[in-house]
Amino acid sequence: VVTVTRLEQSAYGILAWLPSAGTNRRLEYLTKVLSAKGIETDARQLLSDIWTKVLDGRASPWARSLTRHDRRGQGQVLSLDPERITFEPTSESHRPFTCPKCRQIWWRTVANVCPTFKCDGVVEPLSADYRSGSEHYRHLYEDLAPISLSVKEHTGQLESGYAAEIQQKFIDGEINALSCSTTFELGVDVGDVQAVLMKNVPPTPANYVQRAGRAGRRAGTAALVVTFAQRRNHDLHYFAHPSAMVDGVVATPIISLENPQIVRRHLHAIALAEFEKNVVSAGGEWHKEVGQFFDVAEGTGEAPVDEFISWLKSHPKELGDAVRRVAPRGEADRIANILGVDNWGWVDALIAPSDHEESYGWLTRATDDARGDIAEVKSELAAVIDRIQQLNRLNRTSQALQQSKRMNVLQREQDTIQSRQLISYLAQRVVIPKYGFPVDVVTMDVLSDGDVGSSHIDLSRDLRIGISEFAPGSQVIADGKYWEPIGLRRPPSKHLSERSWATCKECNAFQIWRGTDDFTCEICGGDKKSGGGKVVLPEFGFLGRRSDETPGEARPMRNGLSITHFSSYQSELPPEKKPTMLGNRTVQYSFSRQGQITVINTGKSGAGFRVCLSCGRAEEVPTGQARRRLDDKSHSRPNSRQTECDQHFRTMGFGHQYLTDVVELDLGVPMDWAKAQSTLAALLAACPDIGITRDDVSGTLRSQGSNKAPTLILIDAVPGGAGHATKIREHLEDLVSSALRIVQNCDCGVDSSCYSCLRTYGNQTLHDDLVRGDSLDILRLFTP
Repeated sequence: VVTVTRLEQSAYGILAWLPSAGTNRRLEYLTKVLSAKGIETDARQLLSDIWTKVLDGRASPWARSLTRHDRRGQGQVLSLDPERITFEPTSESHRPFTCPKCRQIWWRTVANVCPTFKCDGVVEPLSADYRSGSEHYRHLYEDLAPISLSVKEHTGQLESGYAAEIQQKFIDGEINALSCSTTFELGVDVGDVQAVLMKNVPPTPANYVQRAGRAGRRAGTAALVVTFAQRRNHDLHYFAHPSAMVDGVVATPIISLENPQIVRRHLHAIALAEFEKNVVSAGGEWHKEVGQFFDVAEGTGEAPVDEFISWLKSHPKELGDAVRRVAPRGEADRIANILGVDNWGWVDALIAPSDHEESYGWLTRATDDARGDIAEVKSELAAVIDRIQQLNRLNRTSQALQQSKRMNVLQREQDTIQSRQLISYLAQRVVIPKYGFPVDVVTMDVLSDGDVGSSHIDLSRDLRIGISEFAPGSQVIADGKYWEPIGLRRPPSKHLSERSWATCKECNAFQIWRGTDDFTCEICGGDKKSGGGKVVLPEFGFLGRRSDETPGEARPMRNGLSITHFSSYQSELPPEKKPTMLGNRTVQYSFSRQGQITVINTGKSGAGFRVCLSCGRAEEVPTGQARRRLDDKSHSRPNSRQTECDQHFRTMGFGHQYLTDVVELDLGVPMDWAKAQSTLAALLAACPDIGITRDDVSGTLRSQGSNKAPTLILIDAVPGGAGHATKIREHLEDLVSSALRIVQNCDCGVDSSCYSCLRTYGNQTLHDDLVRGDSLDILRLFTP
């Protein structure tokens, strides 16, 4: 690319001879030369005259050394003719100059003025023996033998055997640079590492020590550790206070036995395991799927879950012994007493009706939900079958054929619901522990197309992230290549579940439901929507292929952002609101372990994606066709054979739902939706100050009606809950104080926001609405 110059107005690939404002290197150097020579004249006007009367003149001696270019829309520009450039060796009569002040070396100077920008030094000739000096960079250039840089990726996206092979090559010196994720934090010996470069500030001093400590582990070697601080509150804080990270306290790892909810889920898992062991010992079959466990078998009137409940009520001795061995004893006896380990109170809580969402009925809710889904599909399927029979009796063959297609879809949907993995379902319903079970992880299966490299990668994501990173139009980089999504995985006989969603135009309430597009707001009763549509739940994963594009310096593209919504409380009664003092004001808060969260990605334009629910092919919505129906049928199936599919595309988003712990705050002060968004963003930004990594929490707003201020929902982003919502509830006053400090001390304007206060990558769709002054107005109300 040839860099060209014109008189004014720089642009991409074009330098301006004169600066639009202020100064540049040419103007600053000319000003210094005029001052050194005692010439009083306007330096800017002189620089302009040099261009117009010397350089740009066709009769100028410079005309032979400059080449003219006519660029459309940019006018005439000049560049230096490379044929006129000569190289001369140094000699006694041709030695460079050096500036004692900035240490730069120059070959030309006027009036001994240093050409370095903003340096007021005076240059002087280098001594005759300058070539024999001990200049560090001269030594590097002239004496050290250059070696090639061999870089490889080492991340969790690589198949374990291939990753181990790369690791060994690095130790042996065949590879001398690794681009790593956090896979190298613990337990990996990579030999003699000389330098570690971190692209952002780690979450805690413990993470920093693990990463930085990779360098200089061998005796007698020096280590170089460089950390790049991004423009966000966490990074800038430690950039201003580096000792807090480098010399910071590494907290002792703690496993708390004082959390009754965690212990309770483990007791449920023990009970289920013991029951299934007895079933298999008696010659029965292990219940692996939802339909096997919850659906009532014909002629029996009872399902295995009913047998499980009866077995629990009998208080089997072997289960009681197992529970007593596991439940905390000694100093933690109070947890066993809270749960009712000795009197079987934990069983009563598990199977009782959900009178109080925090204490009772987890298995009951899971059973009701599973049977409800199955019964709903069965009822609709029976109605369609009756309709087909009626149409056949009336000889309406074409209409019967259309209903048969609907019947096939419902049969696949029924099979999808009934064949869900039981462990995954119970974990998602917070009956058994979710951690340890990879229930929300989906993969992008890559079509090989003869590419051997595809066998080395393992592309998997939590579904909250996967609906964005694996969406059409996104790129995933692994093993030095781009991989692009092309569709959704739909196993034979399975159905891709879909939902309708909407936001109420009157009160901003969010709703998601199964069925038609008919909408009535559950909060205010309105029937008008400000946004909404259909989403598909890609629970079976995604399909992809290798991209033709080669990775460069730009970040991989991501099509859209996952927007988090609070759906509802999955309990018969909402959680109890409790008062607490913040400063001199009383606020109401509630805590729930049954908050249903919905995450939706509708693409970067908000138009959704073209999805074929028959074959799974998914594409970006073409420009100009964002909102109208796309009914073209011609597309290939997302498989290696690329056979044609004759079904329609539909415009849909991608969605994911999960249950987790939430804290709902009703601040009790007047504020509109925008002010509430800014206040929520400030509280989330302050979470690291109470020991919660920012990525482990999220938040959203919940409408209370069109004339009421919305409540703030702070969400434990670890599905099932990792205790973060509990910590927020217990340190609410500290959280508000830290949030106020962040928005008070930021340097951006009060009528805007930045990455140092309210903005993050995840909330960029809200950046125009996040105003630091709005959060200041609200948070100041809750300080003494």
